[in-house]
Amino acid sequence: MSSFILPRTSLLLALALAAQPSFVVIPGGEIEADAAWLETATGASTSALQSKSTPKQAIRDGLLWLAHHQSTDGSWGAKSARERCTSGKPCGVVFDKHDFTNNYDEGLTGLAVLCFLRAGYGADGKQELLDPVTQHHYKAGEVVSAGLAWLKKVQNGAGSFQTDRPFMYNQDTATLAMIEAAASSKDEQWKNCAQLAIDMIQKAQRPSPSGAGLWGWRYATRGEVEAKVGNPPKTDKGKVELVNLAGAAIGRATFEPGWKWSTCVKPIAKTNSCQAAHYGYQLSGTMTTRMDDGTERTSKAGDVLNIPPGHDAWVVGNEPVVVVDFQGMVDYAKQRK
Repeated sequence: MSSFILPRTSLLLALALAAQPSFVVIPGGEIEADAAWLETATGASTSALQSKSTPKQAIRDGLLWLAHHQSTDGSWGAKSARERCTSGKPCGVVFDKHDFTNNYDEGLTGLAVLCFLRAGYGADGKQELLDPVTQHHYKAGEVVSAGLAWLKKVQNGAGSFQTDRPFMYNQDTATLAMIEAAASSKDEQWKNCAQLAIDMIQKAQRPSPSGAGLWGWRYATRGEVEAKVGNPPKTDKGKVELVNLAGAAIGRATFEPGWKWSTCVKPIAKTNSCQAAHYGYQLSGTMTTRMDDGTERTSKAGDVLNIPPGHDAWVVGNEPVVVVDFQGMVDYAKQRK
């Protein structure tokens, strides 16, 4: 099996992906990156990034960066990483100018732990890493054990590393970290966690669209889809029609004039704001979405919607809003546990 290493630049890109996206995306929009952005984001000049450091040095520098940005509870996260930056010296524009979510902490923690494990720094290891800037000594085994212990703590009885709703990419990454730890350590607790996580992934596998056996995996689990597809939820002034297409639950939502999430759905969901992420296409009407931070955007027919968790929304005007949602409607008008 070939090994892989996630250096510092790659983790920064992973953290960038955890930034809250704009919640109304205009078709044809692009993400631009240039040398100046890379220089600011990594804290090094482009010439330094191109210097001929040895692979061993690059790996060690990346692990030091990870150790320095580990949270006190043992996890790694996009939100918490900025708090670990050296005082007065933020890591770059990625941390300075973007809002982040903690929805992917389980996945980022799994990735960080895998970096140490694949570089030969196991949970039982005694190696130390010296930070040349702060002169702080990091015990690699303690760093790895703390990350694994945090994953074990958040894992529920069903094997999921996310108790609210399992994002399968977080689940898979955290499971890989547990498997690697179990293989390299004598501690049975990592083996038990890994087995529980594998069982959960097996149960989450979707049925084949052809009806013959099992197929692949998507965001939600097989159990979530089987429990909710075929029972279109209805609320005052709003309804969602769900269809299982090629193993994915796709929803067509219709919101009548006067519909507002906080009025019509909040009493059912029992959360302060909508905690589902939505990615879809608006067919008709006008709708305003307000994020928890107060930011508002108005979308109209023809807009592509990319709405992160944590928002309210309402119909504007007298025309019904119709949206085809490819991601979040399986949880519409359902109480969050």
